[in-house]
Amino acid sequence: MKKLLVPILLLPFISCVEEDNTIQNTANTNSFLEATQNERWVISRFVEEGRDLTLNYLGSSFLFSEDRKITVDSGTETTQGSWRIERDRNVSELYLNFANNRLMNELSEDWELLEFSPSLIRLIEADDTEIDTLIFVRAGTPVANNNHANALVAKGLVEKLEDKAFSIVKVTDDRQDYTQAMGEIELAFGKNRVLQLKQGNQVIANGIWLVGIGSDKVTLELDLADNILAEYVDEEWELLEIEGNDIRLEETDTDKDQLIIRQK
Repeated sequence: MKKLLVPILLLPFISCVEEDNTIQNTANTNSFLEATQNERWVISRFVEEGRDLTLNYLGSSFLFSEDRKITVDSGTETTQGSWRIERDRNVSELYLNFANNRLMNELSEDWELLEFSPSLIRLIEADDTEIDTLIFVRAGTPVANNNHANALVAKGLVEKLEDKAFSIVKVTDDRQDYTQAMGEIELAFGKNRVLQLKQGNQVIANGIWLVGIGSDKVTLELDLADNILAEYVDEEWELLEIEGNDIRLEETDTDKDQLIIRQK
């Protein structure tokens, strides 16, 4: 009889624990909604894998709604994502999902919810090597300027690229020269970080472009859908030089491949 009593006695306890976690999750969700609903939010800091990517989200505002949707207004387009709050090992996590927008999908993550108020949402995502950071502030809140030495260089690169097309002057991959194969290819850098690889009037690959600020460099990440020609430029590149209409870049890994593009 004693062996039968043990699981029976444990059942109410287990049930209480699960119920308490559900209540706590609901309480966090309601508190989050109370603090954030009907307010527009902007990103004041987004750091991923040691790169400050905040610059790519300037001008975009976020609205959290009661139906667990997020509406993002970039000024030129509107997109929707979703959010939810869950508990994982007594840690509140804010899940963001932007499956239909590649730029916003960079924010899709189960973020640890460190702090939230009517003026601030502070999130982190930690793995074995890096701690990513995402901070929202209420729209209209003064945002501290990025005084990093490379911030002006990064902004200059964005201005140089945005809404312009570039031909490929030189490209190497795994130290092999593919310039001739890319002779008729151009890179079109659109608004909202839309990237197209074009051959004549035909778009052969779509993707995004991101400008990042590292501790000692400015980077340009080209992220394109699978395509044999796209593979030659689909990398994270370090900016070496902007000279006239030319932009010279070098791959950030040990191969040190090169990419030189020229404004058309």
